[in-house]
Amino acid sequence: HEYDSLGEEFENNEHKLFGEEGFEMMVGKVADIEKKLGIYELAQFTPKV
Repeated sequence: HEYDSLGEEFENNEHKLFGEEGFEMMVGKVADIEKKLGIYELAQFTPKV
């Protein structure tokens, strides 16, 4: 239960700082940056076994 309450606290802080869709917005921004840098597709960096 402690982890659940801690998770809720983090989520509440996230919403206060970034708004309701803040996390999703940041993920989108990071993805755009990764695409511009050419590092979006992780398969190109993953060794073939």
